Amino acid sequence: MNKRIEVLIILAILFSGTLANAQSNNFSALATVGLSAPILDSGSGYHVGINPSYLLSNNFSIEGQLSYLATKINGSFLSGNEGKSNAANALVGGRLYLTSAASPNRFYFNLLVGISYNKEEINSLTQEGMINPGFSAGAFMELKKLVLGLSFDTPQNLVLKAGYVL
Repeated sequence: MNKRIEVLIILAILFSGTLANAQSNNFSALATVGLSAPILDSGSGYHVGINPSYLLSNNFSIEGQLSYLATKINGSFLSGNEGKSNAANALVGGRLYLTSAASPNRFYFNLLVGISYNKEEINSLTQEGMINPGFSAGAFMELKKLVLGLSFDTPQNLVLKAGYVL
């Protein structure tokens, strides 16, 4: 694994520990793990991330995301090439709650934009890591402190996420 990505993962874990000790009523952090599948290619992978958020009103939060996606590609869309993809995302955006703040179970959508560092190895040829625009959009159900949801994250992954609000 790339040393830069390992450092990003370690920083995310340390950052989540800091957040757990410094929370107020309006601030929270969501630690997530998930299973991912590329949209056009055949393959599978995993996601790990941290999403800090700050509640601005009963129905809207500002949200950030630091995440890492690793994907094994068994066959790319048109060429059938095989390989692996690694991506680290740093994103920010909003979270819109569709249910009342008084409810212990809340449904929400998020839309996040930022940057994505991508590195791929296709047919044993490694491409130089590139910084590209990053994006994530999803629908989630918050069940007290447990969160389940489905999102689309750059570079091209559909991710089934499970998380815990710290």
